[in-house]
Amino acid sequence: MNWKNTIVAGVCALAWAAAAPEVSLASGLNLVSNGDFEQTTNGANLQLRAGFTQLVDWTVDTSVNGGGLSFVVAPGFSNTGATGQYGGFNIWSPATGSNNGFTDSPLGGNYIVADGAEGYHAAISQTITGLVAGDEYDVSFSWATGQQSGFDGETFNKYWDVSFGGVTQSTTLTNDVEHGFSGWFQTTLTFTATGASQVLSFLAQGQPNGVPPLMLLDGVSVTAAVPEPATVSMLVVGMAGLGGVAALRRRSR
Repeated sequence: MNWKNTIVAGVCALAWAAAAPEVSLASGLNLVSNGDFEQTTNGANLQLRAGFTQLVDWTVDTSVNGGGLSFVVAPGFSNTGATGQYGGFNIWSPATGSNNGFTDSPLGGNYIVADGAEGYHAAISQTITGLVAGDEYDVSFSWATGQQSGFDGETFNKYWDVSFGGVTQSTTLTNDVEHGFSGWFQTTLTFTATGASQVLSFLAQGQPNGVPPLMLLDGVSVTAAVPEPATVSMLVVGMAGLGGVAALRRRSR
């Protein structure tokens, strides 16, 4: 391609880019606050419900059993358990008599443990701002599944429902054997924003009710989705065209 063709292509590419949907400048910037769940208030009681632990910048749906059965726990939780409205709470692990390979979050620090059974699960949510309507955003997080210690039986059909605005997507279904642990997964779900702000929420799901199915969560982020390769290529051509224009001007002087 000679310099004249480069200029023409560059001008066309820039015109196309100007007409294309806006690309958010927030790409790579995490729009979630306290996505690692390190900031809490209200003392040592770790259950997320009205009058107990509060998770900074997150809200728990208190219309469901006062906030459901969800805890924010620190590393070593399987050894020490957690204190909540109903007393001690723990998870099956080598420390509690199951050789299931349980590990704390690979990200380190606090994480969420939530009962997914009907009547005991309540959404954990945060309003995300700084969005561009029509842009795509990646919701990324780490998660795992387990079972509350002291209970027996297989737990199955366990997953997170993730809602962003009016759209809900789910993680893959996971089944655990009795006293089992799934290991940690990393998932990214892509949503399209419909406004400058909308609610991001996580709702633990699982069956059956009699053998508490637990969902674990950590490292939540919302970032602008990376532009399509074709978009990037056109922008590169456009920049090359501008370079050609600059070179032509220098030669004509």
